[in-house]
Amino acid sequence: MEEEATVLEQTIFTTKEVFVYKVPPLRSATGHRAEDWGLANPLFTGALKIFQADTKCRVVIYSYKNPETLAMNKENLIEFGQCPIEVKPKEDIKQFIDAVVDSSRYYVVRLKDPKSSNTVMIGIGFRERDAAFDFKSSLNEYVRYVDRMDLAEKMK
Repeated sequence: MEEEATVLEQTIFTTKEVFVYKVPPLRSATGHRAEDWGLANPLFTGALKIFQADTKCRVVIYSYKNPETLAMNKENLIEFGQCPIEVKPKEDIKQFIDAVVDSSRYYVVRLKDPKSSNTVMIGIGFRERDAAFDFKSSLNEYVRYVDRMDLAEKMK
């Protein structure tokens, strides 16, 4: 009898502050523009974590029960939604998360309801460019990992 391998999930990015926005319908083929979201009035300010388990990844957005503390513990976090990501080798991540055309701190994320498989597009933004850069770098590193694992499999 063959044992199933245990896949561990690791956190590859965490931030205590992410702004969540309603994304209006796309106006042009050039892409989403953060300036159309009403940046001064986000739906809420929450937390964000990226988890990776082997070649699967997921971005989870949380709202806070008590937003004044920004405490990232189970008692204070309520899952708002998640974006499951699974790219194939040489694919990019744009079908799941896409940068806006007018800023390096805002992204469009496709959240998926695990019960119905319905999806909704939301906007997220970071106050600091460093956090936005780390978010993007974490996702790029995941894609490179998938490519490296594919290459390793072919070299066996």
